Amino acid sequence: MPIIEPREKEIWRYLGYRNEEPGQDIRDRITHCVETLQRECTPKHIAREFSLEILPADAAHAGPEGGKSRETLPVIRLHDLAITSSSLAKNLQGCEKALLFAATLGHAPDRLIRRASVTHMSDAVIYQAAAAEMIEAYCDSLNDGWNASYTQQGWILHPRFSPGYGDLSLSLQRDIIRLLDTPRQIGLTLTESLIMLPSKSVTAIIGLERTDPDHPASAPQTNCAAARSGCASCTLTDCLYRR
Repeated sequence: MPIIEPREKEIWRYLGYRNEEPGQDIRDRITHCVETLQRECTPKHIAREFSLEILPADAAHAGPEGGKSRETLPVIRLHDLAITSSSLAKNLQGCEKALLFAATLGHAPDRLIRRASVTHMSDAVIYQAAAAEMIEAYCDSLNDGWNASYTQQGWILHPRFSPGYGDLSLSLQRDIIRLLDTPRQIGLTLTESLIMLPSKSVTAIIGLERTDPDHPASAPQTNCAAARSGCASCTLTDCLYRR
């Protein structure tokens, strides 16, 4: 299993330290919790590539009673899905294909958090923060690998975009779980209230845009954190965890 190296300052940020550093005692507990997570986590992922088409916003979408809807959202057709989201359409602009992927750290973080909630509440809070950063770091490492591979094939990756970002419905989780068969493939399931189990898991869409061999300089730059995570594409600018 890969050993995930989380970014210490990101853990601080999840813990609420924005303009100051935690004391040495807290930093020691962070180190302890991270090392425990690294020993016990079983990170897994699955990804599949699909073709896509973006249909422009159309005021003539059928409404709930057969009439015209006021909705003018673009529609993203991906496999058997018809996704309405202006935020996702903007993110995928220019893409011909997309990767659907899911990743999880396994059940260890949930187990450690539950145990620490009874014996050492401050550790439970640190486990939450450290595991949140570790799943992001794991997804970033997957992104880097895909970016290198697809670049060689003449494609560039757009920022990953997860259900719940912008106006993309969280209910899309159900379709991603179904299309990737995550319960069988990586042990990731979804409750009726759309909560992923294990909790330290991510599902997302990554657009794939073909590069122009005659004008390579026109391709979007993707070698930065914003190209990996979806923060750059999310409209929740006041989010506590925004990078």
